[in-house]
Amino acid sequence: MPLYASILIIFSFSRFNRSLSETLERLEEERATVAHMANHDPLTGLPNMRIMEIRAKQAFAMAKRGQARPALFIDLDHFKPVNDELGRDVGDMLLKEASARMRTMLREGDSLVRSGGDEFLVLLTHFNDEGDVLSVAEKIRNAVVRPFKLGVAECSIGIAFYPDGDDLQSLSRLADNAMYGVKRSGKNGIRIWRNEDAEVLPDYSRVEG
Repeated sequence: MPLYASILIIFSFSRFNRSLSETLERLEEERATVAHMANHDPLTGLPNMRIMEIRAKQAFAMAKRGQARPALFIDLDHFKPVNDELGRDVGDMLLKEASARMRTMLREGDSLVRSGGDEFLVLLTHFNDEGDVLSVAEKIRNAVVRPFKLGVAECSIGIAFYPDGDDLQSLSRLADNAMYGVKRSGKNGIRIWRNEDAEVLPDYSRVEG
């Protein structure tokens, strides 16, 4: 085989390998992007409820018999008027900034997700007692209350403890109900769900944010 033909074959093979490598790298990046989109909220970048379900099952399984696991249900107060009067773009900016502030108040191993609209759910895995949980909730509330460039925000936070709710759905429902108790009492506060609330605290799920 002539020398120039051998060189041409080697050159063509090298280009083919480089093209194949670039194609495989691009496909891997696209796969990673699709996987991220499937597991994260597209607006805030936070994990979604699918990831929270997995983490909650792990946390509950690891909890010793009788050991608590707290969930915080957070709702931004007065968000609907912001969205209606200033527009969705401004509302989206508020959601992104609020979620970023909340995330800085949590420790490694804690989970924060946007559960829908202007609502967020936190699962704490590292805490000493109820006072520690209240301290984290107050830090989150104070972070959200700090003025934004586009105005001021507030939030209502409800807290419930596993095993009062024995799975994520029931636990978040109790925390949600406690949060609406805060809404009914004037908003911008924190409330812990107690077992006795099942008899005296009505379902506040229809109270407007």
